[in-house]
Amino acid sequence: MKTIPSVICMLALAACFTSCGTLSSSLTGGKRPVFMMDAPADLQVKVNGETVELKKQYFASNESSGSGVKVTTNYFTSAARITHKKPVEIELYSASLNKTAKFTLRPKSSGLFFWGNLFTFPVGGHIIDAATKGNKLMKPRYIDVSAALDGKPISEWRGKNALTKKEKKKIRKK
Repeated sequence: MKTIPSVICMLALAACFTSCGTLSSSLTGGKRPVFMMDAPADLQVKVNGETVELKKQYFASNESSGSGVKVTTNYFTSAARITHKKPVEIELYSASLNKTAKFTLRPKSSGLFFWGNLFTFPVGGHIIDAATKGNKLMKPRYIDVSAALDGKPISEWRGKNALTKKEKKKIRKK
């Protein structure tokens, strides 16, 4: 008879904790990284008028092998951690370039969280993530800082792959 309450308790916990977007959101304080790619060293970022601190954040890795040894190289770049549940106004400023850019990022549903929920607890995970907006990511998450500072609209920014490739090359040159 003790197993029935245990099973009910385990099912209740599974229903609460398998919505991967909501769980991820709670673990990160409701903020997720937005990467500042191809940015000058003196970049300052404001989100909704408040200055945010840029921190180094992992964005990619490469594996290479030689002489029977596998080597993994991890790449980090500056990122602002911002809320992902509502649109935000971003302002970028570089004193060395004497340029400012302003634009709005909007949250969009992410397939990453859809597939995560689908394989763990489909119905409950999708319902919980939809209700809490835990299944959202900012689009774009990879900011083309040089294009933004040059006044180009978001539609003319380089994509994630081009920005990642350029940032890796820049890091390797250091």
